[in-house]
Amino acid sequence: MRKLSLTWDTLGRDDPFWAVLSEEERREGRWNPKDFYATGPVEVAQLKERLARYGLSLKGERALDFGCGVGRISQALGTHFDRVDGVDISAPMLDQARRFNTQGPTCQFTQNHSPNLKLFEDETFDFVYSRIVLQHMPASLARCYIAEFYRVLRPGGILFFQIPAGWNLSSPETFQELRHHVTVPRGLYKAIRRLVMFDWLRPQERKDPRLSAEFEMHFTPVSRVMRLLERFDLQVAEIKRDNACGEKMCSYNYLVTKPANPPARLHSRWAWRRITSPD
Repeated sequence: MRKLSLTWDTLGRDDPFWAVLSEEERREGRWNPKDFYATGPVEVAQLKERLARYGLSLKGERALDFGCGVGRISQALGTHFDRVDGVDISAPMLDQARRFNTQGPTCQFTQNHSPNLKLFEDETFDFVYSRIVLQHMPASLARCYIAEFYRVLRPGGILFFQIPAGWNLSSPETFQELRHHVTVPRGLYKAIRRLVMFDWLRPQERKDPRLSAEFEMHFTPVSRVMRLLERFDLQVAEIKRDNACGEKMCSYNYLVTKPANPPARLHSRWAWRRITSPD
């Protein structure tokens, strides 16, 4: 969590809008705030159309925007819910979210450094949203948060989240990307990188690791996500391929609902270890 926090604190200070919507031509502060926040209502309107196809609606008392960043989606959800809780690991991101908030007390922004959502009680939210977030953390941690989404969602509530499943091997761009991924054992690679890159090529990063903040990308196969959802009897309305990670990766979003009479919750350490353990 410390490395994740350090990365996003750095990105939140240096280029917060681009860190959320990473269009190359918008890098280095070239996102206009008005244009940036205008993308939120468009995205939420598209989501409403999808929900309507399954007889679902985007309304209720309370919504959670997990990994809210600078509050782009939180504000857009604020016109549909009495309260929206935006949660993020980065204090600088949340500072920007509060600065540009136009929804007043409807949108509340909270920092969370825990590998869970214990700051919220069970069955708190009617709607939980997370997009372009879970991919930036280790897969085991992402599965922990998906389990937490289930816990904080009210019976009959709606969960929408996105996560990449792997590389898109049909895209020529993928092979250009894979050229930069080392195939030697991880321990050997780290030793070489420490010796060569840190001690010789980039000594400034050795002195200040904040300068080397980079996106991490992690995959969770669709089959692994489905097994997790089935453990909670979550009803899958739709799984759809999206372009959240560009053409180089296969990314999917999941639209699911929590049953009105959910099964008994998993509270034991043994059960949570099974959820977060690798296959």
